[in-house]
Formats: sequence, structure tokens, C-alpha cells
Amino acid sequence: MLTVTNLNLDSAEWSQSAAFTKDFKPQQIPGELFFERQKGIVYFDLEIE
Repeated sequence: MLTVTNLNLDSAEWSQSAAFTKDFKPQQIPGELFFERQKGIVYFDLEIE
């Protein structure tokens, strides 16, 4: 489990790229990857059953 505090994600500028998702997410897991360049954060929105 990972716990991160004080990120203030409301002020983040999230980006999404099909190429980034394709390169860094296993193909067998549905979902998307989002990233915030200035804060150095990657958000994994994955659907795992």
C-alpha cells in the first residue's frame, strides 16, 4: 500500500497520451494512465477484477 500526502491534486494539470499508456501499461489490463509533469505523478486508472 502506498500513501502519499500533501499533493494538492486540485491544482494539478493532468495529461493523457495513448502512446504513454501503450508503452507503460500491460496490454492485458484495461484502463488508462494519466501523468502530471510538474509534480512528477503518474495516476493508474486500471480495471482489475
